[in-house]
Amino acid sequence: MTKAELLERVKGRMATDMGMADISRVTIDKVLTALGREYVSGLANGEEVILPEIGKLQVVKRAARKGRNPRTGEALDIPEKRRVKFKLSVGVKALVNPKS
Repeated sequence: MTKAELLERVKGRMATDMGMADISRVTIDKVLTALGREYVSGLANGEEVILPEIGKLQVVKRAARKGRNPRTGEALDIPEKRRVKFKLSVGVKALVNPKS
């Protein structure tokens, strides 16, 4: 789904589900951009970010570990780092992988 398609779908959903037919694509774009910036800001601060009806994003620490260079076989120390983990909601899991 492209950004333009997303904006159209959100506009349609707001018109049918919320009775907001007069909302513009520009306004929806600004709201989605603001949400994205807040999500990124929250993750940068180590906060858990809830995406309603989708899942949640959280920052987890990956412990330091030993590794090796696959080309030379040389041992490496891989430092601790943070990464973003996404956990899908139960409802979305059921839609993506329906039980037969």
